[in-house]
Amino acid sequence: MRVSLDLDFTACLDRHQVTVDLPADTNAADLARYVATVIHGMTVQAATDASRAELRRIIQTAMQAWPD
Repeated sequence: MRVSLDLDFTACLDRHQVTVDLPADTNAADLARYVATVIHGMTVQAATDASRAELRRIIQTAMQAWPD
């Protein structure tokens, strides 16, 4: 499942890079792995009773790393 998610998300980011939604020098595979890692970590956090507010703060922090 992890590999499939990474590949699907990488393909999606590649398409957005072509349409100028992402900077040309963005490594789509690395960005996809980063997002997948955050999602997996949030799953663990949610399973161990993290609040919605805590999960939202994780998203806000992760989005600070998103390419401009």
